[in-house]
Amino acid sequence: MTPVGLEPTSKSSGKTPVPGAGGAESGAPSAPEPHINPDLQRLIDVWPTLPEPVKAGIVAMVRAAMA
Repeated sequence: MTPVGLEPTSKSSGKTPVPGAGGAESGAPSAPEPHINPDLQRLIDVWPTLPEPVKAGIVAMVRAAMA
């Protein structure tokens, strides 16, 4: 079968290079990091170590406040 499109050749790995992370190629800056309240950041940091009843209580309080 003969190639009809963009098939990889023996000189090609078939992979497309991915540009580096950051701003656009035009040199535009990346989006600024969002500011997170220190209390919220502390909660995020300790969440994996909290006992399940404490997590459930926090979630219940947030849900009640949003109702």
